[in-house]
Amino acid sequence: MSTFAALVVLALGSGGAVHLEWDAPAGCPSAAEVSAQIDAHLAGTPRGDGSVEASAKVTRRGGAYVLELRSVVRDQPGARTLRGRECGSLARAAALVVALAVDPSLGERQGDDEGAPVDAGVDVDADADAPLAGAGEASVPAEPEAAATEPEVTDPEVVAPTTAPPSNDRRGRLRDRFALRLLGGAEVGALPGVGGLVGASIGHVWPRARVELTGVYLPPRRVAVPYEGAVGSATFQLGAAGARGCGQVVRGRFEVPLCAGIEAGVLDIVTADFRPDGSRRAPWVAGSAGATLVVRALRVLGVVVAAELVVPFTRPTTIVGSDTSEVVHRPAPVTGRFAAGIELRFP
Repeated sequence: MSTFAALVVLALGSGGAVHLEWDAPAGCPSAAEVSAQIDAHLAGTPRGDGSVEASAKVTRRGGAYVLELRSVVRDQPGARTLRGRECGSLARAAALVVALAVDPSLGERQGDDEGAPVDAGVDVDADADAPLAGAGEASVPAEPEAAATEPEVTDPEVVAPTTAPPSNDRRGRLRDRFALRLLGGAEVGALPGVGGLVGASIGHVWPRARVELTGVYLPPRRVAVPYEGAVGSATFQLGAAGARGCGQVVRGRFEVPLCAGIEAGVLDIVTADFRPDGSRRAPWVAGSAGATLVVRALRVLGVVVAAELVVPFTRPTTIVGSDTSEVVHRPAPVTGRFAAGIELRFP
């Protein structure tokens, strides 16, 4: 059976945002339709504070549809399961549940509106004012006389959450993922002048933290060196690998990792024009700290802008000739790196 998946991000003014991942079989409402239903529920209502991150997946099991809804609401994880014969009814229920998570007072205002667009059926939640957080397995029986102030679905069997404190149960959390990052940019301080930079990293990303293995290469930079009445040259390049840890702030599709790390590598120096030994390789060890902005354009793709300060613990000095102390180059005490690129996430 063919399926489609999409990412919906709704801006909710100054209060927060809904970040919804929607995955459903063909024939079910699209992500755009679910987005429109959420927006219709929230139209003209005050916005809640903070962001709501939700992941909804619909599967076909036998003659029924099953919708698994996982969320993080105001930093509290939760999970809910809905079952029904019609995918459209489940989608409407999911939209209303997400809207209630954004604005818990929505149920009271809809209760005053006799024309509130809900389906006849059973309750989606035993307590419409409860936050969409905490995982549970309590079944809610059908009640044909249920009040119109609560979200309803045509003929589903609902598994509703019970209120519980946050736990380490990963079923109630948005799943963690791996990330591959490719960068290009500029660097100043480690080598003479300003030059290019190529970098890459692979890491593990959680909702509020990440760890990464990194690699960086500074392509060759050539500098002219006067020597014994002539002009020689020296060429420098650097390659290093390292690791870093980050805490990150998440607001909807925007992530800001704040990272610190360490790296080690080799500074390659070629001075054949004025040194008898011609070239040498010096060790490079440095610490780093920086900030990154990641904008998740799609579920698997993000755009990255990064700035980083690097403090070298080793600063190899290159001099002219073998009997003089004229310095050709020495890395700066603090160097800077600026880069942009893409980040791919999987699975």
